[in-house]
Amino acid sequence: MKKFLETLESLDARDTLFASTDKLVFLLSGQSDYVHSELSNAQKTLLAAFKPFGYACVETGFPFNRLHDFHGCARSGLLRASIRNLQQFAALRFSGHYRALVARHLQPAFTASRDIFVVCQSAGLEMLTAALPMLAIGAESSVSVLALGPVASRRFGDRRIRLCVVKGRHDWLSRLLDRNAVTFETPCGHMDYCSCPETLELIPTIVSCASRLTS
Repeated sequence: MKKFLETLESLDARDTLFASTDKLVFLLSGQSDYVHSELSNAQKTLLAAFKPFGYACVETGFPFNRLHDFHGCARSGLLRASIRNLQQFAALRFSGHYRALVARHLQPAFTASRDIFVVCQSAGLEMLTAALPMLAIGAESSVSVLALGPVASRRFGDRRIRLCVVKGRHDWLSRLLDRNAVTFETPCGHMDYCSCPETLELIPTIVSCASRLTS
């Protein structure tokens, strides 16, 4: 974890992968591997479901930086990934320095676009919640969050942002460790949201609801 913090400190936010665009969607989750930020094919497929609605996809994960490796890396085992996610969750609660680093690497997204969809997996909602007090979000910005199986220490309560929560009927982790109200249910477990056909089928409805609330 210490080395990952040093990496986040060394990365220049000007090397962000968030390019200026009208509509932007990206996926935020805890790091299963501190060395790279590669997304799985299933995660990329989920993001691609937003493209028909005009959203540009960022096909890599946090910290969304050109100088952080996001190509061709082997994935960590489930146990090691879980330990790293627990480390990050604890850091979000007890380290103001880590929260500031998360905010620093998220800010370019809110500068690049006024219409933003953040897809939060597992601890991703906790990351966003921790960073929000330090994020500058324009008054004209439209920000929506799709939380898939969130694990969060508190209820999400930022009135600037629309929240849609999807929980799997077999996701005991999110149901036990998250208090946010469920918007939609899917027949999946904690690790299966992005590969679950029912999740993909919800995207048009979720985008449509967000658009109606904006207009």
